[in-house]
Amino acid sequence: MAETNRVQRWREGKRKEGLKAVTVWLTTAEELRLKDLALQRQCSPSALMQQALAQFAAHPVSSSSTATDTSQIRELIRAELAQVQAEEASVTDTVTEAVTATLARDLPAMVRQLVEGLALEALGLPVTDTDSNVTDTDTSKEAKSRQPILELLAKHPEGLTAEQIRAFLQPERPLADTLQGMRRQGKVRASGQGKAMRYMVA
Repeated sequence: MAETNRVQRWREGKRKEGLKAVTVWLTTAEELRLKDLALQRQCSPSALMQQALAQFAAHPVSSSSTATDTSQIRELIRAELAQVQAEEASVTDTVTEAVTATLARDLPAMVRQLVEGLALEALGLPVTDTDSNVTDTDTSKEAKSRQPILELLAKHPEGLTAEQIRAFLQPERPLADTLQGMRRQGKVRASGQGKAMRYMVA
């Protein structure tokens, strides 16, 4: 009841100021644009409409113009909205390209690592069975690549992701297979999933 009285007093005050309520039909987009402009100018939508009318009165449209004032306003609004939508589409395309490139680079190794781990768990194969074809030279190279990883992880007991390890060591070969082998041999343990998986000294 108090709210109704307050609205009635507000309307009465507007009438005493010589103002009259007018219904204006706008699309949803036009209404949002009107409110945004009013907010930018720190005034009410009604005050903004009064300013717009004053501008049109100061600069009358030539008689040769075939478009109405309302049509011109709508065209300006549509042009503004089209520009905003184009900018948003550009940002979306950039983000999509970045995500696609990241997935194309990292997803195969992640899938391979996951499948190998699941296969080993399902088959119960010991580590020696899966590494039986590795030569002494390959084993030596693998050991050399694992030692810096172990030393780095020892300095970071909270664990590091594969991406962080790659940033620290900048290895010449991919880390996914090396880290998976170290997990199988029990040299490191992992926590989490996907790119957020963190490796720690076992």
